Amino acid sequence: MVMVARAGTLGLSAILVWAAACSDGETAGEDPAGTTSVPTTESSAQATPSTGTLRLGGADYELTVNCYTSAAGVRAVGIGTSPESGERVEVYVQTDPDAPYLGITLADGTPVDPALDETLDFDLKDDVIRASAIRLARDLNLETGRGEPMGFGDVEIRCSSYEEAPDPNR
Repeated sequence: MVMVARAGTLGLSAILVWAAACSDGETAGEDPAGTTSVPTTESSAQATPSTGTLRLGGADYELTVNCYTSAAGVRAVGIGTSPESGERVEVYVQTDPDAPYLGITLADGTPVDPALDETLDFDLKDDVIRASAIRLARDLNLETGRGEPMGFGDVEIRCSSYEEAPDPNR
């Protein structure tokens, strides 16, 4: 289990910019099934796409995901839509034990974050990242810890391939 720290909305914006710069639309990787350590990457012309699901309140979203490895853990960036409404959502997950994070951006640009007064645990096993019963809030104020409650959510990311995360110090 990984305890989650919150980086806030500005942090999510920077992370999404980083993730967009990392993604070239291709995937590479080897399935390191059965391990909870950082997966190794290997080129693969026919890699299976990584996918995920997000439940946000009563809405479900199907995600297309890029998974990245680094010395610190796995990062996953997903974009998805609700099959019922067609609404779009962006999701960022970081399993780094020193700086774990979950950020969600709704179609209208509204940030959604886990409540600050609860611990969020990620489970990373067999290339699947899971967190459930996450109490969520929109427009979270990092100074007061308050935001508009959105109910509970769940996220599951299935990383079938990995790209190596770029060095942020370059």
